[in-house]
Parts: sequence; structure tokens; C-alpha cells
Amino acid sequence: MQVFGKEWFDRHQVKLVRFANTGLGRAVFGIPAVPVIGISPAGFSFVTGINVREGKLLCECRASGNNLYANRLRKYGASFWWTLHFADWAALDRQRMVPGFGFASLAKNSAAGENYCYDVTFSTSRAEPEGDPFSAHRTTASWWYAGVGETYLYTGGIVVAYSTPGNVVRLRRSGLNFDTSSIGRAAKVSAVSLYGYEFGAASGYAPWSTYNKNDFVFVPWAPASLSVSAGADFDNFTASVLGACAWNGVGGYWGNAFTGGKSISLSTAAVTPATATSLMAMYRGDMDGTDPTLTGYVSVFYYIHSRDSASNHPQLTVTYEYPIKVNIGDSWKDVADIKVNIGDSWKTLADLKINIGDAWKAVL
Repeated sequence: MQVFGKEWFDRHQVKLVRFANTGLGRAVFGIPAVPVIGISPAGFSFVTGINVREGKLLCECRASGNNLYANRLRKYGASFWWTLHFADWAALDRQRMVPGFGFASLAKNSAAGENYCYDVTFSTSRAEPEGDPFSAHRTTASWWYAGVGETYLYTGGIVVAYSTPGNVVRLRRSGLNFDTSSIGRAAKVSAVSLYGYEFGAASGYAPWSTYNKNDFVFVPWAPASLSVSAGADFDNFTASVLGACAWNGVGGYWGNAFTGGKSISLSTAAVTPATATSLMAMYRGDMDGTDPTLTGYVSVFYYIHSRDSASNHPQLTVTYEYPIKVNIGDSWKDVADIKVNIGDSWKTLADLKINIGDAWKAVL
């Protein structure tokens, strides 16, 4: 088992959540003073409120694509965890003694789960100045190569570069992975937003004369693996658009270049609870196969974040809810299903009212 990796976080989830709800834990993880209910290498979830009337627990997840919390835990707590590991391995777990910390099975590799979530850039690069037809760039798998985001100063860029009408020399898309594993499988997602530090940095002009074809769209993505990227992962033409940042046609920018960040709303279908959420970013014209119309060598970049700074990494914010249940007679019931008998009539809790100052008020 990889120390501070995804499996390690899952095994020690109870201990880590308790730690994350202490002052020291918040300082180590760098998270706000919120009631944490789940934490993973690159994301955490917390309670934002309770809707008793509707029987819902309201929650939020903040998910990243770099292993921020695993890295911080390794940085500030490695020596402490290894002390527990040695104690368990040497005696406590082996002899089934109390207190026994449960760390005896840790592997020697103390890497911070770097293979769980990653960003990747997919790109083609063909000979200049002639290039090749746009359609060939889109569909020729052998032309594509994938680079894991750690090897790039910038990822999140999408590019159309071409030199002669109809011929393209470079086409680029981006794959983004967010750690939403701290969201339980029973959660009902109500809203999703993607924050990027830089939305709208452009060089050159719009490749498509029909402006909406220059929109920056996000679509579902199903990478072959969360530890390696395969060239075939670039093919995503039949996916549904989950969200978009529209091209505004002013000066070659999307409207907020280098203004310090922007959030884009995404469909709730974008999120997969209890695992990683994977998205691909590309031009709308690229996704639907519309040939670029502008002539001349033009390159348009649309950076989401800068890899050299964790604070600039894109973040996915997910609001979701759980049904609140209570145990009655060894049976779990939704709050909305609980009834009380008043005057030989069964009433739901939401129907109950009390009189305060000659005004009837709902109990919930």
C-alpha cells in the first residue's frame, strides 16, 4: 500500500477525518474551519447545513486535480506516521495489543499518491508549413500523443494552429481529473462549478468565423487509467457538452483574460461520486468536426491553470445532499416518512404546527 496514496486514505479515513476537524489538522491540510466528513488525496467534503423539513443533509466537496492534501500530510506528518508504522510493525499490531494504530501494513514507498489524479495534454504535431487536413488530425489516432500534466509548465491549453486554408499543423485538447472520491455514492448532486485561475488567454484570432465554434467546452472523459494516459483517450466526439466558456469575439479573448480566475457552471452529470471526475476540454468546432475557416498561421491558447503553482490549479466545487434517516424499530426511515398520531390522525412532521402569539407556525 502506498503511504499517503488513495488506498491509504481510504483505510485510515476515520482517523484522517477526525484529525481534519482539529485545529492542528486544519493547519496541516490547509483547509477552513468547516465540519469535514471526508478527505482524500486531492479533495475534501464538509457539511454546509441541514434541511430538516425536507430531511436533507447539505454538503459541499472541493476537489482538485493535484494531490494537495496528500502532499501536505507527507510534508508535515511523515515522521509522525512512520513512527506509528514502526510501532505497529514491531509490536502493537503484531501482538494485537492496544492501542494498535493499524499502520503495520504500510509500504515503504512514501510517495504522496501522485498517480491517482493528473492532468494531461493531448496533441498532434505535423510538418510545417503544409500541414494536414483538419479532419485527419481529429481522427488519426497514431498522430496523437499524450503528456501527463506534471511534465508541462502549463496544461489546459487547447490549440488550433494552421498555415494554409484547410490544413492544420497542430491540434490540442486537455484532460482534467478531479478527486471527488470524498463524495458518498448515495449523494444527490445539485450543482457543479469549475474554477480556473486563467480563463481567456488568447494569442491570434478565432480559428472559426462562426464564433460559437470557438467556445471552450467541457465534455465527459473516460481515461483508460488514472495512472497512465493512452493516446486513444483523445477521441471524445460523441460526448455531451457539460459546460462552456463562450467566445465573445473581442480582441481574441474570452472576456476575462488574466483577471485572477473565473467559475463556469457545469451540468450535474459531470460528477461521478466516490471516484475521480474526468473531463476533457476542447473547442466546440473541434468536437463537432467543423473545419476551421480562418486562413494563415494562427495559434490560440486557452490556459486553465499554471502547473507551477498549486493555488492556480483548477478546482471543482460540488454541492450535494444526503437524505437524513432515523432508526425506528431497527428500520431506517427518511425524516419525511415519519408520522405522529394526533387525534386519531397520522400526520407527517412537516404538517405539524404550533401556536405562538395567536399565529400558527410550522414545526419544521
